[in-house]
Amino acid sequence: MEQVTEKKQIQNIGDIAKELGLSKTTVSRAISGKGRVSQATRKKVQEFVSQYHYYPNAVARGLAEKKTYNIALVVPKSFTVLDLPFLRKSMNAVCETAAERNYDVLLSMSEADEYMSLKRILDNRKVDGVILSRTLLEDPMLDLLIERQVPFVAMGRLKNQELYQVDNNHVEACQNLTALLLLKDYRNMALFGGELRNIVNQSRLEGFKKAYAQIGAELPSECIYLELEHEEQLEKAVEDAVKKHVSCFVCMDDALCKMVLRRLRVLGLRVPDDVKVASFFDSQLMAENNPPVTALHFDSEELGRTACRQLLDLLDGKQVEKNICLGYQLMMRDSTT
Repeated sequence: MEQVTEKKQIQNIGDIAKELGLSKTTVSRAISGKGRVSQATRKKVQEFVSQYHYYPNAVARGLAEKKTYNIALVVPKSFTVLDLPFLRKSMNAVCETAAERNYDVLLSMSEADEYMSLKRILDNRKVDGVILSRTLLEDPMLDLLIERQVPFVAMGRLKNQELYQVDNNHVEACQNLTALLLLKDYRNMALFGGELRNIVNQSRLEGFKKAYAQIGAELPSECIYLELEHEEQLEKAVEDAVKKHVSCFVCMDDALCKMVLRRLRVLGLRVPDDVKVASFFDSQLMAENNPPVTALHFDSEELGRTACRQLLDLLDGKQVEKNICLGYQLMMRDSTT
């Protein structure tokens, strides 16, 4: 190979093609690994690239391939402090997985009723695809993405099974935990949940109901408290459940569980001596509570990695599974002993 002096500037594919006496198309194919190029030519180009530390300009590569090499991650504006650890781990996994494939991640803070951030990103054609970190029953963002024909993956279950989505098996997980509590003879249970427009809450409710049907027990409908969005509502629900002599308090997530535990302490009830407590979502708070709370553990990093791989494979034109279901762990702890 002809030795190139240090003064020569290797700035683009054209420079490489000139030095090696090849066409720019051949050089581009050799670098990208796409297209028909002989093994000898590919090796020649790759050795040159390695020797002179040439890296294709991302903007130029994107223009040539009609890609931005960016994806958007949509995170709800209203996520709470308790949501943060789960979202942070998922977000980190998305960013790390994207970086491995030479993609960058743009963060969009949006809600179902206010999604101008995402719309602006799409209007300006800044991304090749989108990951939704939360799924809602009625979500105009879905209509926007479908209308614009933007590839996207949802972290969570969607009503339309033809859309790309990855989720944990919340129905099965909640059914199994509830069934175990019923087998412990905690028949007099109460369930505390948030907004049912969040599809995950519908899945958790479905799992709870299925456990009762599984053993032929009567569902305690008068002790199912839903749409609890304010602490005052939850406090009244807890007091009502106590009056009904509920022996086991089951919460749909760790935020609600924290408030339930606080209210039980105010009412002078001890866990697990006086009442049992369980959560359909685990967190550090549940593990470190005194006593530690029985909960369902989901791998947030695996969720983020899988969703990102699913989207990037879709963008690469690969055959991609539309519905991916991940596992869970049932953490039996002292709060239900």
